[in-house]
Amino acid sequence: MKKRFQRGSVMLGCVCGAGYIYVTGDGRMKKDFLPRGAAFAVLAGLALAFFVLGGCSSGPPIIPDDLSVLQFFQRAQEETEDEDWEDALYYYETYISRHPDDVANIMAARYEIAFINYKQEKYPEAVAGFQGILGFYEEAADTLSLEFPLWPRVLSKKMLESIEGKTGTGG
Repeated sequence: MKKRFQRGSVMLGCVCGAGYIYVTGDGRMKKDFLPRGAAFAVLAGLALAFFVLGGCSSGPPIIPDDLSVLQFFQRAQEETEDEDWEDALYYYETYISRHPDDVANIMAARYEIAFINYKQEKYPEAVAGFQGILGFYEEAADTLSLEFPLWPRVLSKKMLESIEGKTGTGG
């Protein structure tokens, strides 16, 4: 006696070796075999679909609206340590866009963005970032409070010197 499945049930097609199993319209399970080339084509198509449709990449991280400054920078640093440059940049750029009035931390984020470009050997982008930071400090020299961090300026100068030593260009 053949086991019957409910009519209209979802087809459970799976490739098993060189064949596939499915539920027919009248509720019976059936196994068919594929020609040798067709089985390979089905498996290759499934593998391609897996990679193309996002099997390996997950897109940018979802950043909660209530993330603190410390959490933003900590998560970005974790991505940097993992050499996930794209996600690290995404955290810094998101921080800058969400907190346009937090100039001190924006300078820190801009430095980190330039430094990531340096680590990736994207020297023109790194130079532009470091020079932008130095330009900000030059323009705002008279208006910065004593509590404003100077480390982005100091390190940007050193990084430009390092790039100049490597490439013959810099600041």
